[in-house]
Amino acid sequence: MTKTAGIPMEHDDGIIRCREVTKQYPVPLSMRSILKLRFERVQKRVLEGVSFDVASGEVFGIVGPNGAGKTTILKILSHLTTPTRGNASVCGFDIEREWPRAVRCIGYCISEERSFFWRLTGRQNLLFFADLLEVPAGTARARIGELLEMLDLAQAADERFMNYSSGMKQKMAIARSLLADPQVLLMDEPTRGLDPRAASRLRSFIDSYISAKGRAAIVTTNQVADVENLCGRIAILDHGDIVALGTLAEIRSLARETAGTGEEVSFERAFTIILERHEKALGAEHRG
Repeated sequence: MTKTAGIPMEHDDGIIRCREVTKQYPVPLSMRSILKLRFERVQKRVLEGVSFDVASGEVFGIVGPNGAGKTTILKILSHLTTPTRGNASVCGFDIEREWPRAVRCIGYCISEERSFFWRLTGRQNLLFFADLLEVPAGTARARIGELLEMLDLAQAADERFMNYSSGMKQKMAIARSLLADPQVLLMDEPTRGLDPRAASRLRSFIDSYISAKGRAAIVTTNQVADVENLCGRIAILDHGDIVALGTLAEIRSLARETAGTGEEVSFERAFTIILERHEKALGAEHRG
């Protein structure tokens, strides 16, 4: 079994699989390089050899500093960008070769959603997107009603989207990701912008949703409450590398071993210890 930072990584029944996924983007040429007639393309590494499985019934958390590559993983799994190397699959379908079949398994919720129609009401938006997803009209209306109630949007359902608060817009993005009853949820910071009660209710909903019918979810987050109350396993991502992976207890144990202490540490402290170790390793590599 492959291991990362001494922690078991793989599940044999993985609904979501990533294998040695690497992503690089070309860095735009500077004016100075152009004037000097230097046209060598420099590649910026975003992900490097990322591998993990997410099993049936599991909520898998990805945490890391801004720019670590968290959202890029979700974009690769949802086919919004392609990996430079490596491969990924969802529900047994290869993301590159079998995307039309893979997409039917996925509900994708991104933060800072901007693709809603601002002059339509919340309900009208959801009906439109349900139609795009080929959800039967009767099923869609019932499903939308349930989601609006669950997300405390029922009273505002017939108001224009443009009048919604940032938290309400985030809830709408979550509702849209659930319209087709997907087997796999990809959620980018789903509780950001939500008040504590709404965030707690959403975590409970995700947990119950994933535990039924062999579903799975990936949640990118930097919210400690999400890590502690929602995610079964957590991957810590830094500079495009998974530097630790395991349950919350395993992550804390690894941090204690790294720090050489027998005292219990919080997840926030464990996160800091593991990142500092990785930063030191990168610094030594560059000096070498």
